[in-house]
Amino acid sequence: MTDATAAERQQHLARWTAERLGVATVELRPFLGGAANAGYQVFVDAADAQPTAFLRTRLGGGDTGNLGYSLHREGVILQVAARLGFPVAPVLGTLEQPDALLMQFVPGNARPDAAEIEMVAAKYLALIAKVHGSDASHFHVTQYATMGEAMRADFDAWCADAADSGVADRPLLALAERVLRDRMPTGDGPPSLVHGDVGAGNFLALDGEVSAMLDWELAHLGDPMEDLAWLWMRGAHTNFGDPETRFAEYEAASGHRIDRDRLTWQLALVMWKSVTALHARLRHVVPGELAMVQLIVSLTYDALLGAQVMRVLGGSTGLLQLSPVRTATTEANLADELLALAPLPGDQRAVLEYLRDSAALSEWLRQSLTDDCRTMLGIEPERLNEHIDVCPPAELLAVAGVVARDADRRAHTSQKAVRRIERAQKIGLGTA
Repeated sequence: MTDATAAERQQHLARWTAERLGVATVELRPFLGGAANAGYQVFVDAADAQPTAFLRTRLGGGDTGNLGYSLHREGVILQVAARLGFPVAPVLGTLEQPDALLMQFVPGNARPDAAEIEMVAAKYLALIAKVHGSDASHFHVTQYATMGEAMRADFDAWCADAADSGVADRPLLALAERVLRDRMPTGDGPPSLVHGDVGAGNFLALDGEVSAMLDWELAHLGDPMEDLAWLWMRGAHTNFGDPETRFAEYEAASGHRIDRDRLTWQLALVMWKSVTALHARLRHVVPGELAMVQLIVSLTYDALLGAQVMRVLGGSTGLLQLSPVRTATTEANLADELLALAPLPGDQRAVLEYLRDSAALSEWLRQSLTDDCRTMLGIEPERLNEHIDVCPPAELLAVAGVVARDADRRAHTSQKAVRRIERAQKIGLGTA
């Protein structure tokens, strides 16, 4: 999208928003929108202390791919949730082209501190348990007779989306897809409504209460353990206390014990979903936007996914236990010179540091993967994808070891990714 097109799109959204609010003009101030969405605080009067509304719109247009998720769809789900008594932002309007959702502004803090988290977490988990216990037929999502049927349909849609995005053949993603399909839990009982993105950052806290549950865009029918997996995974980048405490709060509210085997599989699933979306985003240049944050997150979750696939297969691996070997290269030296000479903005500096470290570690990454493929699998690295497709199930753990070690090594190309993995390990992710 060109700058001119983006400006015209924002002007169109501003006019539509003003019409929905019944005013002449509004000011849209960029704010976090979440994942593939842009967000705007909507001010009717620039002097107002807080916005009147909040607008979310999908970056790049309204195509929802194979998944069918859209902000227009989320608006319909929110209206049902409101009627059922859930604390959600009132919907003021939806658009299909461009895909957009306008909501009334709700006060609250999406990043509560540790003390407030402990005040409000049990209340949030009780609301998630209420979502899972609600009558899913009320919601405008595709209905399925059994949980197993719902899980398979959801997984197939994500697989198709990964293929269409051109990322399904990456060894890590191809391996995860095969393992997830082969080890998918059964589910003969009825499915539950799943929020699809539970955890810190996706609700507002105000005075010790949950003032709003956010981001219902990925809601679908499935297994409640998926939401608990999202909660655990999101804790790696946004504090939400001890996951075991959160799980105990959910069990108390729902009256059901957590199925740890299903949770293990679901944790691999949500990591795989996140990684496929991140790699799809990294395949496309967005003029005026650096994708460095997405790259750092992708390096982090590639490594965590590799470790979790090992766990699904009954193995284990501890991350960040390998010692990187740096080689002086022309590219690394040029990057170092620029870093020393130029007073760069932080985001540009992060890009150069990544390019420098990638160049310096490239030989170690290449040779280590070659050695692992030869010694652990008896193949050349060029045959890794083919081997993932055809190897017997009994060999998948060895394949996962090779792929997980490669993802672990690649995380060292960004010290920020290393620090994120260290943080994840503190809540039990990516540990042996």
